Amino acid sequence: MKNTLIRMFQILTLTLLVFLAVSTFMPLKSEPGFLYLNRFYDSPLNLFLWLMLLVILFVAVLFKGIRSSRQKILHFLLAVIIILFIVDKSSNERFFIKIREGDTFMLNEVITSENEIYTVGIKLTRFEIDVHDDKETPKAYRSYLQMNDEDLVLEVNKPLALGSYRLYQSAFERDYYFDLKIGEDEFKITFGDTVISSYGNIVLQDYDPRNRHFRLLVAGEVRWLPLKTEVLYDNSKWQISPSGEIYTSVIEVVEVKGLFWLLLAGILYLLVMGWSFWKPKKQHREEV
Repeated sequence: MKNTLIRMFQILTLTLLVFLAVSTFMPLKSEPGFLYLNRFYDSPLNLFLWLMLLVILFVAVLFKGIRSSRQKILHFLLAVIIILFIVDKSSNERFFIKIREGDTFMLNEVITSENEIYTVGIKLTRFEIDVHDDKETPKAYRSYLQMNDEDLVLEVNKPLALGSYRLYQSAFERDYYFDLKIGEDEFKITFGDTVISSYGNIVLQDYDPRNRHFRLLVAGEVRWLPLKTEVLYDNSKWQISPSGEIYTSVIEVVEVKGLFWLLLAGILYLLVMGWSFWKPKKQHREEV
């Protein structure tokens, strides 16, 4: 029975590690995709695999699959770690926020807490990308943030702590901005944006590359503007020209409530493991 449990545990562990490794390279999408690989960390499959590992551990300890007292303690601590991990995954919040360069995101829009620390506004002052030698492939990227008049830098694998939450640099989006001139008025606009003018709401919808015309929705009416060319509408000259590019930082916000107990259980597990491996040889022979 012991060998069977060990094999089952090894197979499940290997399966879980493969899924975790593969899902790391899958793009994050709202749809989970095949075998939940696009959102594996939040998937029921991930939870099921951890629960099966937990069941095997309990069976091994309770039904004499493991006889050594030290090994029982070791596997009991491992079961506690898995339980704490499952509780962490099921109860702690995990969500994404998007902040465009120059914009401010109020954290209390997504965190419902009376703690004043979460009423902070997060402003993205600048987004920076390092590229490889091909000048195209991103090598690293970081967000320059401003919170409570304090300048902070958020980088990949270097999270920022905010109360019981951690902010992780997850991804980024790049948009192109355009200067829209209507008479004497000037606006900066990108695709999907809405600006308010004396002619009503203006939405930049898309661009026809063949005819080099932009499609705008002006107070519900479609109007076409050629690139860098003045057009007379409503006795005013309309013109749209490229302005530059602007980045949007995608930040993952993760609640880490209960992390202390998970770390404590992990430390105890390592101590017991060390105690088990460094026992005297004579005592080891007697136990065998």
